[in-house]
Amino acid sequence: MGYHRALTGRDPIRTSAASSQVSARSSELRILGLITLTIVAYWPTSGALWHYWTDDLFFGGHGLLVAALALWLLWRARGRIALAHVQRDLRALWLLLPCSIVALILWKASIEGLQFLMLPVLMLLGVWTALGPAVTRVIAVPVGFLYFAMPAWNVLAGPLQSLTLWMAKLAAPAIGVPATVSGSLISLPDDMKFNVGLVCSGVGFLVQGLAVAALLGELEQASLGRRMRLLGAMAVVAIVANWIRVLAIVHVGYSTQMRHVLVTRHHLLFGYVLFVIVLVGFVWIARPAASPETPRVTSPALRPSSQGVSGYLAAVGALLVPPLLAAGLAAATDPASARGLRLPAGRAEWTGPLETTDHNWRPVFVGSHEEWHGAYRDLSGHAVEVLAVGYSAQAQGRELVNEDNSLIGNAGLTPLATARVTEDGKLFREDVVADASALRSVIWSIYVIGDRPIATPLFAQLWYGINAFGTPPYSALFALRTACSPSCAAGRAVLANFVHVMPPGMPAERPSALTSIMPGRDAPARARAN
Repeated sequence: MGYHRALTGRDPIRTSAASSQVSARSSELRILGLITLTIVAYWPTSGALWHYWTDDLFFGGHGLLVAALALWLLWRARGRIALAHVQRDLRALWLLLPCSIVALILWKASIEGLQFLMLPVLMLLGVWTALGPAVTRVIAVPVGFLYFAMPAWNVLAGPLQSLTLWMAKLAAPAIGVPATVSGSLISLPDDMKFNVGLVCSGVGFLVQGLAVAALLGELEQASLGRRMRLLGAMAVVAIVANWIRVLAIVHVGYSTQMRHVLVTRHHLLFGYVLFVIVLVGFVWIARPAASPETPRVTSPALRPSSQGVSGYLAAVGALLVPPLLAAGLAAATDPASARGLRLPAGRAEWTGPLETTDHNWRPVFVGSHEEWHGAYRDLSGHAVEVLAVGYSAQAQGRELVNEDNSLIGNAGLTPLATARVTEDGKLFREDVVADASALRSVIWSIYVIGDRPIATPLFAQLWYGINAFGTPPYSALFALRTACSPSCAAGRAVLANFVHVMPPGMPAERPSALTSIMPGRDAPARARAN
């Protein structure tokens, strides 16, 4: 060693350590660069996620804190990143490229819940391609921590709401409260009622509690088994804490005739205080009995950087090329001309379209769209209401399938049952509804995306996303409603006859032409363009 130092003038040990530090810093910068590139290249997705965090404060308000914790965990892991073996893995491109395309399809289809879930996946696959699986395992929890800030958890709100209502019905008599549960209402004597809405389901408690449990496991660098036990225990604690919150408020409301300030003004604040107490108690109980020994850190071996550059460039290309191609296709494609949506003239025994006289059915659709609503009658006096809704192009806030849209509407119809029916070779969604007078009716609906009929809303949006890279296909919804007179079976027979005589048609082949989705000459009907 002394001879080598005399010849070169350098200490090989110090040279190796310095090179390793440079290599570790290079890995950190590449990780940061790939994460930043993913956020920028898929800005329609990351921007929409940002709006969810800042606009929907009740469900998404914790998102900024979760993102800050994810960054802190990533910074805290830099020591383990320095020790991880770096080696490009181009096999990950076979996952990265398809996932990038799927992310773009979900963006075009405006399916935000699934769209957001792709961001951490793209980040991790980009790092895997550039730096290998060892580095990816180190950053998996910090990056995956973002999943605790995703709106996909809201799908649990309905089941948790039902579970909370079931527990209230079961436990209220045990605490001296004579409560009855109907729908989302908890009814007490003297016409006192509590409405347990989706915001009272406890989904926020659950997600935030799971985030704390995951954070605790990462700080401990716990084994997979302990991490799973922490998450499972926290899930139970969070759900039970929400039950206690609801039962406590119901008990206070019953005992004070709904006059207590906890019921009238501060029930949300009570929930937050209770949950903070529960979280602090959980962390105190779940903390390890003794701090684990700090592992002895050794200098990482000198790692070649020749593969690192090529792997990094491959990851950058896989992340950038699909969105750039999609943007190029959108710029090179002429936007489709607006098409006229109209109802067809009656055929055979069916006459119409006529003005509708039943004001109970008032569907709600958001964004700029065309809407026609008319009625048809046959020689036997049967009546069928027809709704046609069309979007020339879809985007965030103006989708054919949107959580703010409602085919049943808010004018007094109550959903009773949902099913799928096949008629004349087409699959329809069936909704049985009742009005305020308990009179039932049947609604058949079908989506038409371009020239393809689809009954399932999610599939309709996915098909739109797949076909929207060129000229956006015209998207329409057709719905048929008739009374259950004398029975819903008779109503289905009326709709089946109507579909056979006047089936929902397809748009003309030339997108620039003013065409009718449901073919037929113009006829008077009530129309609304939004």
